[in-house]
Amino acid sequence: MKAPRDPIAAMELLDDAGLVLSSAGSRAGLGHEVSTVEAVRKAAEKCESDVSDYSTELSLDRGLYDALSALDPSKFDTDTNITGRKRCATSAAPASIATKPRAPKSKNK
Repeated sequence: MKAPRDPIAAMELLDDAGLVLSSAGSRAGLGHEVSTVEAVRKAAEKCESDVSDYSTELSLDRGLYDALSALDPSKFDTDTNITGRKRCATSAAPASIATKPRAPKSKNK
């Protein structure tokens, strides 16, 4: 994504990449642990290792860090989390409920 970057779109792309890597690592890990076929276990173990290596590489990428640190945080509203997506997007609870601290329970009840 070339500069100037739309902060929301940039964070959504990063979030999507994280979701794909997480899913790939989870699936590979499952195959590595439960397959009864040795060749599948070995291939899944290699895939799991590759996903982990790439995730680490991505997290240490200076270009990505520079691009993210150049985003204007004022473009995010208070109901937007760090990934740029609305809080509770997959939850039944409205964002306004999830972001407010709970009141302490009364001891008189």
